[in-house]
Amino acid sequence: MVIQDLLHNSEHALNHLLSSSLDSEVILSFVIDKPREYILANMDKDITADKTAKFEGLIARRAKHEPVAYLIHNKEFYERNFYVDNRVHIPRPATEDLIDCVKQSILKRSATLNSGLGPLQIADIGTGSGCIAITLALEFPNAKIIATDISDDALEVAKRNADKLGSSDKITFLKGDLLSVLAKPVDIIVSNPPYGWIISPPVFRACPEYSEGGRLRGGSSVKIWTNDKEVFFQPKESYESGQDGLTHIKKLIKDLPNHLKKNGKCFLEFDPRQTESIKQIAKDNNYNITIKKDFASFDRIAILQ
Repeated sequence: MVIQDLLHNSEHALNHLLSSSLDSEVILSFVIDKPREYILANMDKDITADKTAKFEGLIARRAKHEPVAYLIHNKEFYERNFYVDNRVHIPRPATEDLIDCVKQSILKRSATLNSGLGPLQIADIGTGSGCIAITLALEFPNAKIIATDISDDALEVAKRNADKLGSSDKITFLKGDLLSVLAKPVDIIVSNPPYGWIISPPVFRACPEYSEGGRLRGGSSVKIWTNDKEVFFQPKESYESGQDGLTHIKKLIKDLPNHLKKNGKCFLEFDPRQTESIKQIAKDNNYNITIKKDFASFDRIAILQ
């Protein structure tokens, strides 16, 4: 079958998705191992039967809302390509803003860092795919990076990405719950922890589409950060954090005094609807807090000191 016919059929199969054309092209690009530009310039090119079958199989999975990143085992983050599968949460654009905040803070204190105090020590808590730890290791090669996760599967993916991107020697990977495995206080703690409200997949599937407005569960509105069905293909432990989405954040902030140096900073990603709760948690634990917005102008990053 030629490329034009393949794309026509796949876009029809994905017509319930806003990104049907893009998804079709990205998946076909993966299957035939050619850039999208090649596809668009060779619409009359015939595709072999085995690759056609593989493409159609992936399109069928995408039609059920399985994320493209899992289908092609790749997600771009901070201009680097990371391997991902259903053992880890898919990196999102908002987390690039978390990286930017950490970078800005480090650059502001660069003069201090060069005054004989030794390399900067950074801990990425709940590393998942490793995108935060690896990005910081590559952006700041002199820093000492620790990446922790409670999941063996996640650590395996993170180590794979570290090998792929040439940062294995710059990162120490540790298994453990949140801050519990840090032997000594560090200069910077950064985390994109689970912060989603608990929601029932059957309730979710009963509705044609999920909206930012949330879902009714037990007579009350229950919300989660995502606005599509893809989240339920991702590890539940990577996004659910109790009835209010704050279980992990509360524990992490409470434990900061034992793991963050006196003049250190903690950078946390959170749901914009949690802003006031995050401020109160910081206040209750005697931390000053600054809230930064993401690329879409939503409250997204909490900086505690």
